[in-house]
Formats: sequence, structure tokens, C-alpha cells
Amino acid sequence: MKCKWHEKMTYDQLGSKGKETHNYHEVARLLALYGYTCRKLNRSEKTGDLTAVDFTATHASSNENLRVQLESRPGIDQQYEDKSLHLAFPGESNSRPRAWFLVPHEELVALATEHTNWTTHASWKDKGRHTGASAPELIDALHEQGYCIGYATERE
Repeated sequence: MKCKWHEKMTYDQLGSKGKETHNYHEVARLLALYGYTCRKLNRSEKTGDLTAVDFTATHASSNENLRVQLESRPGIDQQYEDKSLHLAFPGESNSRPRAWFLVPHEELVALATEHTNWTTHASWKDKGRHTGASAPELIDALHEQGYCIGYATERE
């Protein structure tokens, strides 16, 4: 599609900040369908307990306020423990298309322990973190537990 303002860019043409911004807006769009208003935190707001928080999502009727860390893929990190933090990330499995998930970190650790080898892996034991580009059993479990917030848009 031709646009007066600029040439349309593919996701792969975006730099790391552009990809992060794209992902934030995609997740915020999906959460809006569930009644959440999202607010991206700027660098000066990320102090102390909020350093791991990329944005907040507040529900319109309940005023529930979620603190969300945006990730590019599923992963667990010990620095996120005991911070009431949700992780938002895309993932896909052999049987399901690419989707976005919103999961409390502690629940993600429990599901990763049950469905992957992440918590027995050296990166978790030595560095306290592990990410997995491919974790189809985990993605299927996240779908079954109701953590999918919607399917990802097509990347051009």
C-alpha cells in the first residue's frame, strides 16, 4: 500500500528499538480488546522496583494494574521473581500459529519446569535466566491455561 508519509517497512527492516515499539503496540492493541489501557514507561520512570517494567496495563472496570515486561520470546529470569511481574511475549508451536501471551512470571517458571528443561539447564543454574526460541510444549500449555491474548499480526 502506498502511503503519503513514508514507505512501509517490514518488521525485519526495523532496528531493535523499532521492533520493541512495534511489539509494544501489538500487545497494547490486543490488551485493549480485554478492556486494558496500556502506558509505556519512559526511561526516567524505570527506577528501583520498576526497572524490569516496560509498561503498565490497567483494566477499565476493575482498575487491576498489571506490571509488564515485554520480551521478544519466551524466557524466565530470576531477577523477575517476587516482583508481581507479568511477561508478554510471542510464541508458536508445531500445531499453533504465532500468538502473544501474557503470563505472571512465577506461573511461567512453574510451566517451564513442567514442560521444558529450562530450570535444569546451565544458563538457569549459573546465570539465573533462560530463554527459548522454540518451546512447543510450553506454548501449547500456555494456550491450554488461557494465557494467549491473541494471534500475532502478519509480518510483511
